Amino acid sequence: MSSDGFSLREVIAAERTSFIGRKAETVAARKALVDTRLLTLTGAAGVGKSRLARKTISDIQKAGGVTVFAVDFAALAIEEVLDHARVAEWIAAVQDSGDAVVLVDNADSHAGSHADDARVVIDGILDGAPDARVIATCRHTLAIAGEALLGVTPFAVASDVFAAHGTPADADCVKLFADRARAVVPTFAISDSNAGHVLDICTHLDGLPAAIEVAASALRIIPLDRIRAALMGADPIVDFVPAARALAESVDVEFARRTPAERHLLAVAAGMADDFAMECLTDLRFVDIGLADRTEAFFRLVDHSLFLRAPNDDSRFRILRSVRRRGLEELAATDAAGLFGAGLEKHLVDLLTDAAEKWTGPRQQAVIRHLRWHRRDISALLETLAASPDRSGEAITLIAGLRRYWLVAGQVDQAQKWLETAIEHYPTRDVLVARALWVRAYLVIMSADQTLASALLRESVCLSEHLGESSELFSAKFIQAMIGVSRFEIDAAEQDLLSVVEHTKQQGSASDLGEQYYFLVLISLLRGDHIQAELLFQESIRSLRALGDTWGMANAMLVLAISLVHRGQEQRAAELAKDCLVVLDGLGDETGVPTCLKLLATAAFRQGDAVKAATLLAAAQQLSSTRTMVRNAISAETDLGLRKVLGNREYYRITAKGRRMGHSELMALAMGESGGAGEVALTRRELEIAQKLLEGMSNSQIAAVLVVSPRTVEGHIQRILSKLQFRSRSQIAVWMAEHHEKGRRRPLRAIV
Repeated sequence: MSSDGFSLREVIAAERTSFIGRKAETVAARKALVDTRLLTLTGAAGVGKSRLARKTISDIQKAGGVTVFAVDFAALAIEEVLDHARVAEWIAAVQDSGDAVVLVDNADSHAGSHADDARVVIDGILDGAPDARVIATCRHTLAIAGEALLGVTPFAVASDVFAAHGTPADADCVKLFADRARAVVPTFAISDSNAGHVLDICTHLDGLPAAIEVAASALRIIPLDRIRAALMGADPIVDFVPAARALAESVDVEFARRTPAERHLLAVAAGMADDFAMECLTDLRFVDIGLADRTEAFFRLVDHSLFLRAPNDDSRFRILRSVRRRGLEELAATDAAGLFGAGLEKHLVDLLTDAAEKWTGPRQQAVIRHLRWHRRDISALLETLAASPDRSGEAITLIAGLRRYWLVAGQVDQAQKWLETAIEHYPTRDVLVARALWVRAYLVIMSADQTLASALLRESVCLSEHLGESSELFSAKFIQAMIGVSRFEIDAAEQDLLSVVEHTKQQGSASDLGEQYYFLVLISLLRGDHIQAELLFQESIRSLRALGDTWGMANAMLVLAISLVHRGQEQRAAELAKDCLVVLDGLGDETGVPTCLKLLATAAFRQGDAVKAATLLAAAQQLSSTRTMVRNAISAETDLGLRKVLGNREYYRITAKGRRMGHSELMALAMGESGGAGEVALTRRELEIAQKLLEGMSNSQIAAVLVVSPRTVEGHIQRILSKLQFRSRSQIAVWMAEHHEKGRRRPLRAIV
């Protein structure tokens, strides 16, 4: 394009398509332009930075009193160079206009000197026209003094976000697809029959507006179900839509700009199935880049919007589908020897082995988080190992070593299938098979299938007796006690457990003792002996605390809370359940969180709040289909009582709302922190911690001052981040400072 198309224009052309969503971002952008003279919208290619900038300026222009200019660096041909005369001419034009807003669009359209041209123009306008403000769009920060940043992210596609909207049709990404689809198929509309397909399409396109528009335009020649199938599989048909080529070319251009270290890191990230943390890439020993260069490359890729923060988790990053595909091409071209696959496999095996050894202790939360970062890669690895006769024994060892983790991750059914496959392919009937059988029985109990669990256990015991493996027999005896508890065979279960506890003490296997006490507590509850239950609970807590087993302590506290509910101490039970919820939600426990919610629902029902109880109960059922003895024991009676009190019609209305509730709203309801419009509710403890962050304290310092554990502090910080929808500790500190310095512009309420 010649320089004739590259000029400072005083008119922004009217948009030809409707503007969808981005309400919060538009408000934030307008506010930022009041507080600062330079706002840069950053984000990935195709995320809608330019469109948001033009919408923001249009809103400002409608308010009146400003002159609007725009310059698009994408219109600058690669061989062109701005001359000082032209820049001076532009600055003079802006200066003469008084209160002006200038859009500097696509500031990073070209590498090298042309990228610097945008900085020259912006610096010149800010220095030469003191009444002017600038809004720029760029994939990275411009590093200009006084610059404010607003990250533009893809539309939300996570299931909890859609649930919060009520129906997929209300989500912004689905609205965008429908709007653009009507441009090529005027009769298109979202319906019950196609909403799921559109939802899948938007999800597989990462919520990227430009990609969603491409898919919608393909409707002119490709049916909706074919588009969905192509995106979910390997069919490249959608890539041949003309608009898709431009998107792919922009990714190619961006890859060409990257350094060899950055391209290598992008290729490695593309080869991983999951979202990832910085540690996932910097800790990979097979990555052929020095640690310092690797870390620098990581930060540059984040700055240039090629690594994007994952929704709702400040510690994780992801790459968009288009970038992943280009990265996989790079990986295929540079990894002919298959070093990546072998290196990632070794990393995952080492990670699983280390996690089994460090399940308890000060690093428990970090261990669980790291496992969850690699969830899909781990699943693929274990599925492969289990089906290999040469490595099925390795699969059994890894799966059995983390039998508790599969509960946290909500992968009980998957782990059962891996073990079943591994047993089938393992060539001999030895101690590993005996262990696999009782571990599988342990997992089956969590699915409330005592018949299958008993059959597996009998097979394990027979094999252990044949092999003379006493340790495996005692492990099987523990599972037998679990089955007895689930069948209400209390006396036999108690005798089995007591003998197992004695054996555990003699062997010094402290890591299992807390779990064994947990079931003794449960037996006391089933007997109705709540005094004995609390004494055993204290013994359990002492054992778990000595091990640093935060997860185990939270589960033990839940059992005590059940006891308190049955004793009519609903208030104390609810407070205990809330403490557990903070810990287990921080760990991402997909089994424990629903259990907490069901217990809080029972407490609410006993206290006369049937609406809250029904909402929490429905939300808990929606979060996880896994059944456990504890959860069954505390929910069945409550569910029947709610139906009777509310009546069927009201019951179904309220539970439907509970199933749609988003995470932040649900946690606020569970913790008793509902507030008015625009109100942010923190507990008194959370306020204390937020104040300590404002004072610059670390987690360990806060823990020492408040006399709690650093893990508890971390759990509260994660809840504060979730409530305020922030991503960093520094944002919490700034938010607290605003309350003190600006008269609590946003209402704040402490919960006693």
